[in-house]
Amino acid sequence: MSFEIRKIADVGTGHPVVARLGMQTVEVLGSFGVDKGTRDAISGLYIHTLTPRLLRCHQARDEIVRLMNESIGGITQQDGSRMREVPHVINLEGLVAQFLYEAKNYIRDLLGLFETVYGCRLKDASAFADMKNKGECEFVKWANEKFGAQNSLSEMVMTDQGWIGEVIRSRNAVEHPGGLSGTLTIQNIRLDPQRAGAFIAPTWQRTGNPENSIVEDMDCGLENLLTLGEDLLIEVVKRGERAELISFYLIPVEERRPECPVRIRASFSPEVLAKFPGKI
Repeated sequence: MSFEIRKIADVGTGHPVVARLGMQTVEVLGSFGVDKGTRDAISGLYIHTLTPRLLRCHQARDEIVRLMNESIGGITQQDGSRMREVPHVINLEGLVAQFLYEAKNYIRDLLGLFETVYGCRLKDASAFADMKNKGECEFVKWANEKFGAQNSLSEMVMTDQGWIGEVIRSRNAVEHPGGLSGTLTIQNIRLDPQRAGAFIAPTWQRTGNPENSIVEDMDCGLENLLTLGEDLLIEVVKRGERAELISFYLIPVEERRPECPVRIRASFSPEVLAKFPGKI
């Protein structure tokens, strides 16, 4: 039997996305009491679909930062000149659109986890967000029907549906400016009127929202998206047949290995360990 070895990314396990959606996922699934086919389908989703999507989000963000620094660093101003050169991020709108496209589809693809394990038929990213301002999203309704009211999965998504909805609305505003989600106004690098010789980094503003730094918002969104993927998987595994045997622990940031900075560690539960004192 021959095997195919494919390089799916230009980064290694030192990148948090690769470590946490790849290596960590495989370890977590090792404690999931389901058949091998289901585990393989989930690992394939996380490694071959979600990881590349989130890496492309990082690439768009990193390219904005690179172009911004390169443009600002290349500015030369002659003394006494009345003309002032202002740096500019080329293709800023395209990079923002790329980031939001991949982010929205990453959220949509997470529904594949629940289709694989439970046969959930929700297909749109908007299932994770309260797009109609009714208090709960379609996914929460589904989870409550499946697991009962006030389950931990529903509570988690209820907490996250605000920022998830903003990602989706921002992408919709790019695709359909002036529509139900409004318009996403993007400002390139500008002179800072309050500080001589200083610049304001690129910003974006969706209709009705405050103007914010694009890079700062992207940084927050990237961590939120990564954590969402991890936490949804943990919630599913905790409902498996072996759930009572395993506990999951958060690894503090300062204790994560640079070569593979996973965030979650699976271990035997305290109840299991108590039965084998000094043996494990």
